[in-house]
Amino acid sequence: MELRKQRLIKIFVTYIYKYYPKQYDKTIWLIGSGRSGTTWVSSLINFNNSFRELFEPFHPSYSELSAVGFCQHKYLNDANDNIAIETLSSQILKGNFYQKRSEEANRFIWQRPRYKNMLIKDIFTNLLAYQICKTNKYVKPVLLIRNPFSVALSKSRTKDWYWMTDPIDFLNQKELMNDFLNPFENLIKDISKNGTHLDKQILIWSIINYVPLKQFKGNELLVTFYEDWVINPEKELNRIQEFVKLDLSVNGDFKDFKKFKKPSKTSVTNNFSISNWKSQINQEQLKSASDILERFGFKELYDENSIPNHFILESLIEENK
Repeated sequence: MELRKQRLIKIFVTYIYKYYPKQYDKTIWLIGSGRSGTTWVSSLINFNNSFRELFEPFHPSYSELSAVGFCQHKYLNDANDNIAIETLSSQILKGNFYQKRSEEANRFIWQRPRYKNMLIKDIFTNLLAYQICKTNKYVKPVLLIRNPFSVALSKSRTKDWYWMTDPIDFLNQKELMNDFLNPFENLIKDISKNGTHLDKQILIWSIINYVPLKQFKGNELLVTFYEDWVINPEKELNRIQEFVKLDLSVNGDFKDFKKFKKPSKTSVTNNFSISNWKSQINQEQLKSASDILERFGFKELYDENSIPNHFILESLIEENK
């Protein structure tokens, strides 16, 4: 009886969100790799709870998404046009979508009018964000990057979570290969066959960050680093504010905020160290992973203290245009 009641509630609420949409002033789409800190950073952007916050609405486990062919790190381009995915994507980005898991940060439906803006965070959409944003130009995409070693090691600690574990899966997407990955085909095959779990995750990280950096023009995408949020969150929040043209003024020291001090609900540690990964890998692992990063131009993206090298990022963006 309880299960039936929950299903009826979901049907009712889904109907309301889909057929009685609300117009939002601003929509931020925070994308990034899993374990890159997107949950924590989204909570900082929404520090004053002024956004309707959608938690990973683009998730392959949702029947609505799987039914239209969405999968982990799905790639789209003009030739690989998928009307069903693009239509559903537009609905999600406009807020005409409901899933209990995605909506858990928000109030009940009757308080929906209080949210003037919307914040969407996803970890499987780096490879289709450009195509979707082309037809939803009001959306402001923000790419969050975190040190690949921190990401890969975190995924090693959560192997039973919903991650891509073998980069060979990218070879099944012909348009993605033709557009970006053909030069890396042998590397992908070699790492898939002979690489360690760390190597595979480093390669996956490289691909899903390399592609959007190649696609978006400088003023179309804001790139922000997890490490910069740890060091100077006010500066990164100001960059979001300028990019979106939205007032996100903070009263007081942002580092004193509870949301800043508290790791996200998906965190498996209780600290914000940006360099503790160094003690968890050996020189052989470092060399192998660094060789992979070098192929994509990412080897020097972080300095020896795990601080992002913005000059390298700017060079990559400029080089890729």
